[in-house]
This record gives sequence, C-alpha cells and structure tokens, in this order.
Amino acid sequence: MPSHRTVGQSLFSDQATNVLYRGDCLSILDKIEAESVDFIYIDPPFFSNRFYEIIWEDEAERFAYADRWRGGIEHYTDWLMERISRLFDALKPTGAIVVHLDWHAVHYVKAAMDKLAKGKFRNEIVWHYTNKLGTGGKVLDRQHDTLLWYTKSNDYTFNPLYEPVKVAKPQPVTQKVAGKRIWLRTEAGVRMYKKSKEKRIGDVWDLPIINPMSNERSGFPTQKPRVLMDRVLRFFTKPGDLVLDAFCGCGTTLYVAHRLGLRWIGIDISQTAVDYVKNMLAPIAGRINVVGLATSIKDLESMSWQEFQIWAVSSVFGRHSPKKIADMGIDGFTFLENNPIQVKQSRGVGRPVVDAFLGVLQREKAKRGMIIGLSFTRGAYEEVARAKREDEVDIDLVAAQQILDNKIPFSQMQ
Repeated sequence: MPSHRTVGQSLFSDQATNVLYRGDCLSILDKIEAESVDFIYIDPPFFSNRFYEIIWEDEAERFAYADRWRGGIEHYTDWLMERISRLFDALKPTGAIVVHLDWHAVHYVKAAMDKLAKGKFRNEIVWHYTNKLGTGGKVLDRQHDTLLWYTKSNDYTFNPLYEPVKVAKPQPVTQKVAGKRIWLRTEAGVRMYKKSKEKRIGDVWDLPIINPMSNERSGFPTQKPRVLMDRVLRFFTKPGDLVLDAFCGCGTTLYVAHRLGLRWIGIDISQTAVDYVKNMLAPIAGRINVVGLATSIKDLESMSWQEFQIWAVSSVFGRHSPKKIADMGIDGFTFLENNPIQVKQSRGVGRPVVDAFLGVLQREKAKRGMIIGLSFTRGAYEEVARAKREDEVDIDLVAAQQILDNKIPFSQMQ
C-alpha cells in the first residue's frame, strides 16, 4: 500500500509521545512517518444528522462538534475513509485499528474498510449498553454501538481476556462427576456447570454507560466509559506500545492508556477539547506537550467563528449561551455574576457594536457586560467611557491579545 507520508523523522519519536495535537487529524497525519504507531482507536463524529450540545463544565458549549453532513452518507463515508486511509498507513505492520460507530453508518464504513484492509477484518464487536434507556417509538430500542477491529497484517497483538461466569447463587455442592463437572443446587433447581469459574470474553460486551453522578463524567455527550477503553487496550496492546486517538474528544482513551503504562498521542480539531484534555491529564501525566493551540491573533483569525466563540468565552471562564440560534447578542455569561458576554471575531470593533450591546444590556436589565474581540477602535473605548459616566453601565472590552498574554484582571471575569 503506498504511503501518503513524507519519509523522515516521525513526530512519534520517543521524545514526541504523550503529546496532544490540535487540528484536523488529516493535516496532522500528513506529517507522520508511515508504520510508526502500534494501535489506533477512533470514535469519530457519528452520522446522526443533528447538532450535539457540547457540555464541558456548565450549560452548553455550542458548535464545537457539529455532527451534520449535508452531503449525505456518501459524503460522510468519503470524509471518514480519507482519514482512516491515512491512519492505516501510520500503523506498524503488526498494528491494529478499532473504529467505533453506531447504526447510522457502520455498515457503509465497514464495506469501505473491507476494501482498504483486504482480508484483515477481525471482529465486529458489539458494545451493549447495560443501563441505557430505550429509544421508544415503533422500532426496537437501540442499545448498542459497534467497534470494527482490523489489523495491518496477520501478525498482530491479541490478548484473550476472561470474565467471571454468572450463575445463580448455589447451595453446597451435592455431587462431583469425574472431577470435571459439578452439580449445583440453585433456586432454579439442579444444574450442571463447568468447574471453571471464568469464560473467555467474546464479541458482545455488556458494559454500562457512565453513571450521571460519576466523577468520571466530563459532560462531553459522546464520552465513552473508561471500562470500555480499558478492555479495548488490554485486548489489543502490549506494554510499551504507542496508542493514537485521532478524535480524542475528552481524552478517555489517553487517560486509560496512561494508566496502563502505554505511550499515547491525542489529536482533536477542537481547541476547547485539547485544552480540557491537557488539564484532565495533568494530575496523572504531569507536564504535557501541546501542539497547535492558539498563540497568536493569526491563529484566532484562522478559526471558524464557532470555535473562536468557544475559545473566547472559555478563556474568561464564562459559560456559553444555551441557545443555538437567535442569541440576541449574547454569546455567554461571566461565571460569577452572570453578566452577558458578546464575542466578535474581527479587528477594529467599533462604537456601533458597543451601542448595540448597550441595547442588549438594557433589555436584560443588566448593568455590566463584556465584549471580546480581536481589537477595538478608539471610538469603542470612548463609548464605553460615556456609558459608564452617563448610563452607569460598565462594559469591559477584552482584546484577544490580553487573553493570549494572560493579562485579564480577575475582576473583569466576574
């Protein structure tokens, strides 16, 4: 299979593991040397034709994860397979990849992956959510996801795992048969069982979703439980392996990999996600190398307006407006006093924007608010001074460079 990589030093050298990359995995993968990764797990956006509400630590974080594909299933499959093809190139000859999907697109993606990895399909693993509510309606309740496991060659890591055999509570043993089997008297009557108390785990995994009250929960709506990732990594990796998650989201794969003593690489397009994962992993991994977070105005200008809005509100520890549309000039609220925040991804934000925001504050009966922009005109500052003097309204103008330089007084964030 031809490689899409430029031959040279791999980003995944020993010095570059345990690192987070912010960006589209396609652009990051283009820089990676072929055959340098032991195991890849991806949980990409599902083809569900809806917007997810991304919730990190408060109400709703909009648009960080727009799971909508206007081009239809063919567009989605092409989009995903372009990335899977690059990921497949990055695998070592002994490597493997697991792709996590739901019912919307798994059959389309499997057909495409069968062509990519001819004869290297291993298992279709069913993750059955043992405590998830049903979907209702005139269909059977959908209570499982599918994990597609492929390898690069016929030489790959596989560690059989076992789980306890579930039997009814037994009474004392009443009879032994040839030392191989035993009769157990149970509440359901007398049954014969194998002497072994464990069985090999198959391709249907009954594992619970994350308890809503668990400390493990991040608020990320598609977060997968650590017990699931622990099983995946124990099955398909060995000590010292390098694990790559190209849609790392809230970082569950990386967290479990680190706990198991594996090396890891995480990639996500969302600045907010990468920042969250960095902070989540810090207590167990220490200092983490992060590549691609915004460090300049140019970086911020290259973001989509949705991602810039998320960056801006999160940077002042605010919470995001729960409304998807028609926010009426309010993009978020300060975290302590709940003052309105408006975000403008433009240079030279001027007096008209301030005047319009004054109207928003008046409608909300608020005496204080914040506007975050790339930069502001002299007229904007003059209008803020006038509003404070004549209308007794405080508006904080926060330039993006202040955030990048960590020069925002705490009092402004309240």
